[in-house]
Amino acid sequence: MKNPDKMEREFQDRLTRSPQNPELLYKYANFLWYVREDYDRADKCFQKAIELDPRNATILCNCARFLMDIREDYGQAESYYQKAIELDSQNASCLGDYACFLWWIREDYDKANGYFLKTIDVEPNNADILHVYANFLFDARQDYDSAETFYKQTIEINPKSSRFFGAYAYFLMEIRKDYDHAEDLFKKAVKLDPEDVRNLGGYAFFLMNARRNYKKAEDFYKRAVELGTKSAVHSGNYAKTLIVRGNLDKAKTMIERAFEYNKEDKDLELELELWFYCYAMFYEEFPESEMAIEALLAQGVKSPGWYLKDVLELAKGKGHPDYQKLSQYESTITGTAS
Repeated sequence: MKNPDKMEREFQDRLTRSPQNPELLYKYANFLWYVREDYDRADKCFQKAIELDPRNATILCNCARFLMDIREDYGQAESYYQKAIELDSQNASCLGDYACFLWWIREDYDKANGYFLKTIDVEPNNADILHVYANFLFDARQDYDSAETFYKQTIEINPKSSRFFGAYAYFLMEIRKDYDHAEDLFKKAVKLDPEDVRNLGGYAFFLMNARRNYKKAEDFYKRAVELGTKSAVHSGNYAKTLIVRGNLDKAKTMIERAFEYNKEDKDLELELELWFYCYAMFYEEFPESEMAIEALLAQGVKSPGWYLKDVLELAKGKGHPDYQKLSQYESTITGTAS
């Protein structure tokens, strides 16, 4: 990617020559959004582009996505999506984005499904669209047979995409419990793109939970973290592998990092897991951990299916001062309490 400062100078030079060019304005808005993270200026550029060309479906759709993701102005975002589709009913990008809006924001799964099908009808061989629809069928519909059909199609259409292999691998791990096939696909995904942080973390998660191979999982989480990801989940899971492997100093650092990243992510299940690690292994350094666990459990937060017995046994071996309570927390958090 070009130097951002140079890119901005080029945009500004072009806008000086063509200040009323809506296409240029919306592209500059996207630059300000994705590269500069200057949301106020991006907003102004989007609005000016729409004012100059109010019937441009692509501009309306991009602005709608910005309003959804950044401003959380869902009413205006939906209005722009609907207008864009009215102007161009065959615009697969607009149709697909609106389907995602209906899924993520409105949670209107029937309507979202209809728009996904319209999108696929327009571009039946668009692997990106099929991938998102597979995720929708997996997450929102729990229609696993149909989801698998679409995951397979994405790989057939684009056998060079690490993202598609990783998504199908995760599905096979979580739903089919076909660990051998899942591992083959995770390996292919990582080989296709050794710097894809999502797949590195996904394969590490597989190694930790399906194979209990903490040494190898640690290696992949380390690679993901070294690539600069600010993922609370990856940092927290990496901390667990470090605990199991006996590297407590580094584990404590990664827990603190995960807490920091989770301020934005607000993943309460992950927060509960982190506090459990603190209470189990670092109760002196984190005296607030017990109260934090109690508070989250009182809110009904749990992490069903998450494996904590390995950390529990390590805490027992270290002579935890209240192992009985820790054991109760483990069974309550993971949903194994009788």
